Amino acid sequence: MTSPINNTGNNRPVNGSTESIARKQAKTGNETTASKSTPTDSVTLSEQSQQLNGLFQQIDSLPEVNQAKISAIKDAIAKGQYPLDPEKIAANLVKLEKSLTE
Repeated sequence: MTSPINNTGNNRPVNGSTESIARKQAKTGNETTASKSTPTDSVTLSEQSQQLNGLFQQIDSLPEVNQAKISAIKDAIAKGQYPLDPEKIAANLVKLEKSLTE
């Protein structure tokens, strides 16, 4: 049974009566089987999807920046101990530039 849009969800009959349908049914003992046992939907996730969900939650809890690694690199640079290979840096810059122009 459908109800007009203006009366959706308020349990009032269309004829304008202020007494709800549920109250009238309770008074008369005329409850429908749909109101006695409302079916519910359920979803069961597979074990794989539950594992993936757990992994996503772990990833979300990780910081976006590895502060310990950043601190270690900063310290190594400050002490002059961070290994820099100018040829490797130049080769990677050329590679990057080529990938941007393709």
